Amino acid sequence: MLVLSRRSNETIVLGESIRVTVVAIRPDHVQIGIEAPREVAVYREETRRTASSAAETPPVEGSEEPAVWG
Repeated sequence: MLVLSRRSNETIVLGESIRVTVVAIRPDHVQIGIEAPREVAVYREETRRTASSAAETPPVEGSEEPAVWG
């Protein structure tokens, strides 16, 4: 893992088309902005983990509600 230090409003560039900018730094969290082409999927890790575990869980018999991804 590459670890970089950035200050507010500083940017990291990944490849030619992805930019990650530190938007705000708060005592308990950091806000980042991500600029990427539409064909690049960007997920929060906890959302992706939840979606993949839900996809692996077999549907409950009689359940007619579709899965909702957040």
